[in-house]
Amino acid sequence: MPKFLCQTFCLFLFLHYSTCAKASTLIFFGSIDGKFYALNAETGKKRWEFSAGSSINASPIVDDDKVYFGSYNGKLYALHTKSGKLKWVFTAAESIQSSPALVKGILYVGCTDGHFYALDAETGVQKWVVQLEGAVRSTPTIANQRIYVSSGYGSLYALDALTGVQRWVYENQGGFTSCQVSGGQVYVGNTDYSVYALDALTGEQKWEFKTKGAVVSSPFVKDGVLFVGSYDHKLYALNAKTGTQRWAVEFGQTVGSSPVAADKLVYVGSFDGHLYAVDEQSGQIKWAFRSRGSISAGSPVVANGLIYIGSNDNYLYAVDALTGTKKWEFKTGGFVIGSPVVVKKGIVLGDYSTISGVKQ
Repeated sequence: MPKFLCQTFCLFLFLHYSTCAKASTLIFFGSIDGKFYALNAETGKKRWEFSAGSSINASPIVDDDKVYFGSYNGKLYALHTKSGKLKWVFTAAESIQSSPALVKGILYVGCTDGHFYALDAETGVQKWVVQLEGAVRSTPTIANQRIYVSSGYGSLYALDALTGVQRWVYENQGGFTSCQVSGGQVYVGNTDYSVYALDALTGEQKWEFKTKGAVVSSPFVKDGVLFVGSYDHKLYALNAKTGTQRWAVEFGQTVGSSPVAADKLVYVGSFDGHLYAVDEQSGQIKWAFRSRGSISAGSPVVANGLIYIGSNDNYLYAVDALTGTKKWEFKTGGFVIGSPVVVKKGIVLGDYSTISGVKQ
């Protein structure tokens, strides 16, 4: 081979493999220690960290080359995914404990003073804001050009996604979780021990299922089956159309983690410190992974054959989805409560619980 061709070919190989190396899968998440992290999702090695200076307990959302998340200091941050450098910051009146949702270039996020914002995702400029009753800590769900979001103790709203105008409100005595919209119905849990199904267009109640404990776990619907945890130590599978129980499995402690179903298994964390894999059809426990502390609210993400979940022991874990074997762990300086987000080349990978703004 002529020398110049050899040099050209070698340069091609160098550029090719350099590009491939840079295109590794990343995982983004925040911690109560006030830091936001980017790790190699396959190895757990840290790429960068950003200090928000205040606790982060909600899930981030990623769009192309930007990642967005809120903090207890009332700020919503937009960072560059490759470097962690700040692109813009929006300051709300009070703490942001709600995970943002992103649809068609608009970010939606709530605040603990009851304000609910729509922001331009590119610039952070406010497009509109509405005042709701009570603190907004739930993740908004967008479907059919409507935003479904709960606030305070007992109010679930349907707002127009373009204007923020209220379409309906459903009121109850307890506190609502984040919701999921599927098949024309809104599914939501409540601290009054119940799971509700409402008509997505009118807010009319379709059915109610009563557990024996507070429901702070957000429902997850797949193939006509609703999965939800309760403080009565159980994970339930219900017929999403009728609310009829299909099965229930009991764990060692309360279930505040929101479940996710993928590849015929349901994954959920418990206050007993375990991440469980449960058969979708039978409710049989397939395996259980033990973290060092309780999993009070951390919810799993399924991607690339791994389950990612945070714990109150300050760690983020990566566990084999089929066996429950730990692949790696990463220690932060505080609880890891929000769901992480897994991304490759700007594309979000995997299956997410309802509390993540990714699930839109």
